[in-house]
Amino acid sequence: MPDFYTVVTDTGLQALGLASTQGESFSLTQAVVGDGNSLAVIPNKGMTTLVNEVWRGDVLGIKVDPDDPNTFIFEFAIPADTGGFTIREVGLLDESGKLFCIGNFPETEKPVAVNGSVRDLVIRLPLHFENAEVVNLVINAAVALATKQDVADHNADPQAHRLATTAQTGFVRLATVEEHKAETAQNIACTPFGVWELLKSLMSSAYTSTSTAKLATSKAVNEVYKKFTVHLEDATPHGLPLDEGEAWQVLIKQEDGSIAWGGCYWCPSW
Repeated sequence: MPDFYTVVTDTGLQALGLASTQGESFSLTQAVVGDGNSLAVIPNKGMTTLVNEVWRGDVLGIKVDPDDPNTFIFEFAIPADTGGFTIREVGLLDESGKLFCIGNFPETEKPVAVNGSVRDLVIRLPLHFENAEVVNLVINAAVALATKQDVADHNADPQAHRLATTAQTGFVRLATVEEHKAETAQNIACTPFGVWELLKSLMSSAYTSTSTAKLATSKAVNEVYKKFTVHLEDATPHGLPLDEGEAWQVLIKQEDGSIAWGGCYWCPSW
């Protein structure tokens, strides 16, 4: 037998028996660690508690051992601000708080800041089941732990950091106004501010454009309409004189470019 190992307690064996014969599931929701009262611990299936528990907390993750589909690896972390003890024993509790399994552990110091060191301590506890098909392990984890290998495998996946499109999820990069104007941002997102700046840049020249192929925006049309309205409501839009001329007078453009009432020295109707 190896120096460090885990055994399922009588309580755990009972849960496994019910899972096998009656299809009942069980949850391993919490982990416990102890210091063994400063002595090495020899696990046995008759134990109902650790020799000396010093911490308990939620199980944060469960994964299947890639080398053995019947072995589950339970992950939990002792926070940085907890410690000042030496870990010599570990265990898992079911949802009722009963000890499902217990294992001995290499002596591991868990310091706190006053000891001159502070760190989270992640523990991974492997647990082997002869028939994993009858085991339905349930966990509700708010925090997920990842190993360096998990991160490396993720980064090696060509789809891990793909850009989002209308057809797939992914990361989003924000386009600049210039990229939108150059029509090179089909698969790049734009912030509301960027869209507004783009629209303003297009609308500013829409009603002065000579293009016969492009459509003006509603905003641009509205600006032109307002200019016509102001022009038509002007009492003297073309600089006409306000006073009325004589019946025989006509409007004459003078040498300085102004318009005035004047006489007509030759008219076909005379």
